[in-house]
Amino acid sequence: MNNKSKRFPPEFRERAARMVLEEEKNHPSRWSAVMVIAPKLDIHPDTLSK
Repeated sequence: MNNKSKRFPPEFRERAARMVLEEEKNHPSRWSAVMVIAPKLDIHPDTLSK
């Protein structure tokens, strides 16, 4: 079993962070924004929250 985590390109990481910060304005917490954005990016919310 491969023990390495999936690495995302810097551009993807920056876009994901911007999306969360923008969505956060519409939610009571950052976590709730992460829960909305993660499925759109097809990644686990825990991964996105890091």
